[in-house]
Amino acid sequence: MIERLTHPISRWPKRLIELGFKTIFPLRCGGCGLRGTAWWPACNYKLQPVSRKRCTRCGLPATSDNDCEACDSLEINLLVRVFAKYAPPLSSAILHLKYRPNKELANVMASWLTNVYRREAWHAHLVVPVPLSAKRHRQRGYNQAGLIACSVAEELGIQYLPDGLMRIRETGSQVGLNPTQRRINVQDAIQGNKSALHDKNILLVDDLVTTGATTIACAQAAEQAGARRIYALAVGLAEDWRKKSKSHRRGGPMTIQVEINVKDMELSERLQDYVVKKVGKLDRYLDTLEEAKVDLTYAKSARSAQDRQVAQVTVMGKGVLLRAEDRTEDMFASVDLVIDKLHRQIDRYKGRRWKARGDGRSAAEVAPDIPDVEIDENEQEIRIARRKRHLLLPMDEQEAIEQMDLLGHADFFVFLNANNNDVNVLYRRRDGTLGLIETEIA
Repeated sequence: MIERLTHPISRWPKRLIELGFKTIFPLRCGGCGLRGTAWWPACNYKLQPVSRKRCTRCGLPATSDNDCEACDSLEINLLVRVFAKYAPPLSSAILHLKYRPNKELANVMASWLTNVYRREAWHAHLVVPVPLSAKRHRQRGYNQAGLIACSVAEELGIQYLPDGLMRIRETGSQVGLNPTQRRINVQDAIQGNKSALHDKNILLVDDLVTTGATTIACAQAAEQAGARRIYALAVGLAEDWRKKSKSHRRGGPMTIQVEINVKDMELSERLQDYVVKKVGKLDRYLDTLEEAKVDLTYAKSARSAQDRQVAQVTVMGKGVLLRAEDRTEDMFASVDLVIDKLHRQIDRYKGRRWKARGDGRSAAEVAPDIPDVEIDENEQEIRIARRKRHLLLPMDEQEAIEQMDLLGHADFFVFLNANNNDVNVLYRRRDGTLGLIETEIA
């Protein structure tokens, strides 16, 4: 009897810790952000499946039922399938998993991929994640593709091999590159484990695929290591850069994916259409914008009725992250003011990019002039009026200066220093220059 109880009891402390952690920090849906679970079933209805007209080899959208031109020129035994388009709520979930090791959300994504695997009737011997560079792995502490791949292997009962493929050299970010530049960027950057992959069918797993350059590089490395056949599964398919640039040149429809979240209020059809119309036009001023998250809130605790209709808009794109907030007594007016702020931020962003080409000016000189904050000296009691959660992303000091400017933080910016993994605070001094606080634990 004692032997039968030994193994379960040994797991009790770990399970109690997990239960306590989930109680203090309840799960949020990776798609809609609601508390309670890693993924609400209601978000499934918003997923956008990949078009049926796709290449029979790479799985990417094609103009005909035949293989695309890129696959015709490849001599690799590769088959790729993608679950859905990279659009809300899937895009929010992928971004969430990219910066937070959410095992429950990875399990959800894995269940989607295993259904695709079984539908295609593939037969793989090993599950291998698309490798992350050593630098990014040190910064994040995990590989998001590895979390999904591990869960896929467990569900399919296939051996998981996290080091089946390795990056043997650091590569630059793929964001903003065209397909040819992407292929050059990852060329000869990945190496396969010959002793493990020889004469095996492998299943590559990734969170996102855009042009397939990284997937092809992984497949080539696996084939050179002796793999017999390579299958690949990805959760999301990002919009082809060529389609987006083409629509901009021809004055086509908006390409920004707009996600609207409301709190303590109802979203009318008129307000929804107004927000989508206003936010959707931002890509006319900066064509690299791809996504926008709009948070509309009725702040009951606001002292004045003129501050209760709060609108916050966050727009993201290739190398761009802008955020603005405003509040009035009318939500339509709040949205208008936020859009005006974003227009000014876009203008500053374009100007800063132009000035960064070599005029020799410092970050403090490029930063916009911020008016002083008025303080009421008669205020006797100081209270916390608002709480905000801030995601600490690994970055160097120059990236922190850039983000502080882009996000419109006038006085300070908190970040995780990628060089030493310490929490640092970037702040603006009275003379307009910038200072850095390096924290230490006593």
